[in-house]
Amino acid sequence: MEPVYEPAPSPLMNAQPVLERLPDGLFPKAERLRGETYRIVEKILEGLRVEGLVLQSTAYEHPCWVKVSCWMPSGNRLLTERAEAIVTIEPKPFHTFDIVYSVAWENRGKKKSFPGMRQFTQMEATVLLQYLVSGNNEPNFSDLQVRQKSWQIWKPVNKINAVNTDWLALLPLGLFIIGLATIAFGIGFFLLLLGFAAAWLLKRRTTIVRSSGKPLFEPRNLQRVDSWQTVISDAGADADLVRHRFLEAIGNPPDPSFRSNIERIWYWGLDTKEEREQITLSVKRAVLFAQIYQYGRELYVGWDGHLNRGTWVEKTLATGIDKETGRLVHINTVVQGYQVLTEYDVSDVSCLIEWAHAQLVRIVKNYMAERRIDQEIDFKITRGERQGIAGQTDQSARGAGFVKRLRTAANV
Repeated sequence: MEPVYEPAPSPLMNAQPVLERLPDGLFPKAERLRGETYRIVEKILEGLRVEGLVLQSTAYEHPCWVKVSCWMPSGNRLLTERAEAIVTIEPKPFHTFDIVYSVAWENRGKKKSFPGMRQFTQMEATVLLQYLVSGNNEPNFSDLQVRQKSWQIWKPVNKINAVNTDWLALLPLGLFIIGLATIAFGIGFFLLLLGFAAAWLLKRRTTIVRSSGKPLFEPRNLQRVDSWQTVISDAGADADLVRHRFLEAIGNPPDPSFRSNIERIWYWGLDTKEEREQITLSVKRAVLFAQIYQYGRELYVGWDGHLNRGTWVEKTLATGIDKETGRLVHINTVVQGYQVLTEYDVSDVSCLIEWAHAQLVRIVKNYMAERRIDQEIDFKITRGERQGIAGQTDQSARGAGFVKRLRTAANV
């Protein structure tokens, strides 16, 4: 008897209510432009022989921004002419101009803004920074703006170009207006009935949704959970060695959902901007930041664990007739939102913390044994308040890490 071969079953269609993550969408593009703008501003200031403060938004924040501040001495540093500007870079999915810049400044007491600019190149940055430094020749970027008011007919409209107008939706209103105008002639009552019928039928139409997708990462709205830190005496010179061993240890996680990378962060120090690197571990909504830094002869080792309540939520931009399918469609993008945490999120962060802490404790103990360092280290974790985290909807609390800072520019 010959064997009977049956065709392999077709794979299941993915119909889960989950937004698609796009590695090459508008949000990554906006971040690349933010980085380019940041570097352009620093280069122009260097060419002007001015050392100003240039900051940029984090890799987990939209819309992106770049900010520059200059306090120009007027004779000495106690008398300064102060100026600052911020350039915002906002993704506009499905629009004619998919990236829109906004520029605002305050220069020596004068304020001005130009929202909705189609571009912000090195030329515009040069004009702006020359004005901030000298106070002369105020820029006028109005020619680069998209239409802000309906009467600005000479400016281009940044319209949503993925849909056509749903003229059929205007039919009931038209029938009502004509019916009311002609009700005295007998036909008006009939037109009113047609208007009600048209409205009822239009409400029964099915709709589809066209989404912009979402970035690869979730926006951060962190709530601190636990932490641990110590200082090892006379071990500062071995900071790179300890960091390397820890990176090797977390490179072989117990589960593929455990991810790690190095982030470059900046924060405002005593008198200047400070930059450094930190190690980031994450699993689902749990995030842990590990710090291994040299302070002269001393070695600082520590971490702080957080739960992330940030998420992307959909927002409808327009409704109309889809240009590709001809069907009634809702055009959706995503904005930053908040998600209620559950007891399972608490379990995730607990697992991440315990595993990472165990790796770091083992590395520190082995290192101290190799170097024969006789020092008492308290490896007990400092526990944070966990009561009420699950189900919490308060949006005001934001986690603090090693210092209160903005976390910037992602993977190294």
